Amino acid sequence: MKYLFEPRGIAIIGASHNTRKLGYLLIENILAGGYPGKIYPVNPRGGEILGLKVYPDISSVDGEIDVAAIVIPAENVLDAVRECVGKRVRYGIVITSGFSDVGRISEENEIAMYARANGMRILGPNVLGYYSAASSLNLTFGMQNISPGPVAVISQSGGLGVALTGMPEIKSLGLSAFFSVGNKSDIDDSDLLEYITEDSRTRVVIIYMEGLRDGYRFVKVLKKLSAVKPVIIVKSGGSEKGARAAASHTGSLACPDDLFAAVMKQCNVLRTDSLHEAIDWAAFFARVDLPRRHNTLVITNGGGLGVIVTDAMEKRHIPLYDCQDDLKATFEPIISRLGSFRNPVDITSDFTHETFSRIVRAGIDNGNIDAILIIHCQVDFCDIDMIAGVVAESYLYARSAGKILIFTAFGNESIDGAVAFLRERDVPVFDDFLRGVSCLDALYAYCRRRAMDPGREIRLLDQGSAGAAAGPIIDRAAGEKRDFLLAGESAEILKAAGIGMPERGIAFNENEAAGVASKVGYPVAMKIVSPDILHKTDAGGVVLNVKNREEAEKAFNLIRENCLRHYPGMRFAGIEVCRMEEPGLEMIIGARRDAVLGPVVMCGLGGIYVEVLRDVSFLSFPATKNEISAMLRDLKSYPLLAGTRGKKPVDIGSVTDTVIKVGEILLLSPLITDIELNPVFVYEKGLKAVDSRIMIRT
Repeated sequence: MKYLFEPRGIAIIGASHNTRKLGYLLIENILAGGYPGKIYPVNPRGGEILGLKVYPDISSVDGEIDVAAIVIPAENVLDAVRECVGKRVRYGIVITSGFSDVGRISEENEIAMYARANGMRILGPNVLGYYSAASSLNLTFGMQNISPGPVAVISQSGGLGVALTGMPEIKSLGLSAFFSVGNKSDIDDSDLLEYITEDSRTRVVIIYMEGLRDGYRFVKVLKKLSAVKPVIIVKSGGSEKGARAAASHTGSLACPDDLFAAVMKQCNVLRTDSLHEAIDWAAFFARVDLPRRHNTLVITNGGGLGVIVTDAMEKRHIPLYDCQDDLKATFEPIISRLGSFRNPVDITSDFTHETFSRIVRAGIDNGNIDAILIIHCQVDFCDIDMIAGVVAESYLYARSAGKILIFTAFGNESIDGAVAFLRERDVPVFDDFLRGVSCLDALYAYCRRRAMDPGREIRLLDQGSAGAAAGPIIDRAAGEKRDFLLAGESAEILKAAGIGMPERGIAFNENEAAGVASKVGYPVAMKIVSPDILHKTDAGGVVLNVKNREEAEKAFNLIRENCLRHYPGMRFAGIEVCRMEEPGLEMIIGARRDAVLGPVVMCGLGGIYVEVLRDVSFLSFPATKNEISAMLRDLKSYPLLAGTRGKKPVDIGSVTDTVIKVGEILLLSPLITDIELNPVFVYEKGLKAVDSRIMIRT
């Protein structure tokens, strides 16, 4: 990506003499931005634009071109790309719209595939252009007077990107890069983020995303990027009804938005649906250093506001520093007798310029306090300019001490000047304390996950032996045009993976059913086996708690009759008889091949209420043991795993290992789409997968 961010020469194909055309505005912005490289306008009419020689075609250009911006009618774009390939242009920025954005997908794919096959990359089509501080390059037609700064923005919507980067908070900070990615026919977010990861100019990244092509690669890139700088994603389209109705719980529970949110959390990416919140977070991250700890102090002159902010912080698990002896020693000698040294520190209205300054500085000097949120209520007798002066000085002092200081002011128009004064000095200042709380919450969440050791990816299966067991079974099922494996087939694969399962066997008549039941041990569960029946319970194909030979024989006949009544042409492949295990904590463990994010694993509270309670979480796979442990801790039902109300904890290690094994089984064959173990009985030691389902693509 170096030659995209730092091109030595740029061609504008479709350069225009008309000052209102895009081909003119692009050149105007490039020149105004101070780009130091060569600029080659291309237009068959020739002549001169803004003092630059215009070339009749790109082959006539006598210099080297790294980037060609294409602003000509859609029907001519492919020919222009062919000419660029002949000139050995590295990147084509197709600003022209009218491709997949209006349904012309094949034409767009043809351009991207031709360029890629011939060593050229395409950004777009349907883009606004891009800005790169690395080369002072403003190759956009909708953005002017861009200042270099620490924020990188990637936006799938050009108009939204312009609005976002034009917000005062971002405009005052400046940009390290801005990319409108449009239809993403070739270059996508992952390509750009790989460069931004190493870019020292960038401190924080904002991404606006509508769709994602290669989620598996995106996850790998995000993990590397978020380890060194914060990433904020605003993703739309989450309210769409699932991609398709799924045949397994693993699929039906994988709501695209929930799945995306879980994987972003795994990558330590901050996700929000609010553009204003994304801007607040980005501006905040760009202005503060990461704290060592998260002890927070609130200073306010309004006791009621102190109570409200305490509630807000508690909901977000933001730790208010509460060592009373330390707080008393720090603040009681300074504050009025009418105030309170407890956190929130209430200074009331009985303070002076000097005491306010001493109180704030005492908080900064306290080695146990990492962040200070000042909430000021403006009243007529309070000098807001004095307050603003103290806050500005205190902010610089806090920065030098590696501390965070946030200011929130409530009041009439008299506070406007003070707020503007502080913003000019880069102080994090908000008109609503909840915005400040939100920023602290995002910062602490990022720091906590960044401090976690992700661990190493491990392999628990012998890929050779597991593949040898799974391969023939899957091939046979695919050859029979089945989209799921039969019970015995699934059991054979899971057993080869070392996943604990009840003893079982297949019976083809009532006598065999009684024999298998006697062998595995009563009580038993009996279930239909048929390539025509996936949902066995719905067809009356399951009988539980069979206690003796007579019941086994009756259950065999009942199951077969029920299923033949529901499916008269049913292909009968026997009835599975398996030992009913002692009940344990019921969980669900699964894996699926998501169309966007690739392989994912899931775990949660299982049993018959799984779709009602929906207490499950997902991870991109491969995943480490530490990541899976974090996923389990996110479950509402985690206290049941860890032991609660006198009950002993269950074997969380065996759950973690089984999640990994299920993910590895998914990777054994590209034909496997879904794996589900539900319920899984988890005990103090070990577990048993009582029922299983493996889906394949035919």
